[in-house]
Amino acid sequence: MELDILRKVGRILASELEIDKVLSIIIDSCRELVSAEAWSILLMDPKADKLVFSRILGQKTNELSNLTLKIGQGIAGKVYETGKARIVNDVSNDPDFYAGIDQLTGFKTRSILCIPLASRGNFLGVIEIINKIDGHPFTEEDLGKIETYTKFASVALENAQLYEQAVHSSITDDLTGLYNNRFIYKQLACELQNAKAKNKNLGFIFIDLDKFKSINDVHGHLIGSRTLSEVGKFLKIRLDKITDMIARYGGDEFFIVVPEKTSEETRQIAENLRRELNEHIFNINKINITLTASFGVSAYPEQAESLEELIGMADRAMYEVKAENRNAVKIFSLG
Repeated sequence: MELDILRKVGRILASELEIDKVLSIIIDSCRELVSAEAWSILLMDPKADKLVFSRILGQKTNELSNLTLKIGQGIAGKVYETGKARIVNDVSNDPDFYAGIDQLTGFKTRSILCIPLASRGNFLGVIEIINKIDGHPFTEEDLGKIETYTKFASVALENAQLYEQAVHSSITDDLTGLYNNRFIYKQLACELQNAKAKNKNLGFIFIDLDKFKSINDVHGHLIGSRTLSEVGKFLKIRLDKITDMIARYGGDEFFIVVPEKTSEETRQIAENLRRELNEHIFNINKINITLTASFGVSAYPEQAESLEELIGMADRAMYEVKAENRNAVKIFSLG
């Protein structure tokens, strides 16, 4: 039965490239191989340098979601740090056990089987199995089953991560982390089609930073690039609850797609951004930089019916702001 599980899952993992599906397959397979009260996969987040509870089965799953452990913290953190699997059948006698998770969730951990996920020398995270069923101890046989399985499961997980990174790189701007203009054109076309089908509004904002060339001229291109990167973060934070469709069009120009908003509602969003940008100080290498920007706004169906009109009219409105006095927001108008 165990060999059948391994063969079946191996075939699936060999062809699966979506991380969420790979994680679900891994944890479901662990549940079939070793009966326990709870199973979890913790993946390394290289940006935060922490292990994140990325998939959980069993009790208290909601409380654990997105919780993190430092490298070396708890048995899972130690297994990741050392790269060596552990069987701990009485956590109360293990100095590495971290009770903070139990205190937070109300779960009672008695025993742990923990195995590192590693592929081609790259440590990806750990699998943690908690409390073997009916109070039985975890055995070397249990460990062997999971270790055999994780050898190819880890390769599948790394392949899925590499694929996701490649997809992400193909649709994002390297400097700002925002979407690139190729992707946002496709998304805008889809959103416009959806708005037409559902008789909804669709707002669009074109942003051009004012006199940005002077920053490059005075402080150099490195500071200029760092500033653009910080502008990208600024936009993502300010628009977090409104839209994630933000793109760097090129140079110091940005696109924002705002679903289900009229031109006036979109103008107000742009005005809030303009005001907050005026008040914000970007500290780049101990240099304080302030910015203003010119905003052009259009919306379907008020000003535009097509993709070209939506972009073109916001672009024209933005250039009218540039021609007048910059640092303002304008809705496109034929008048």
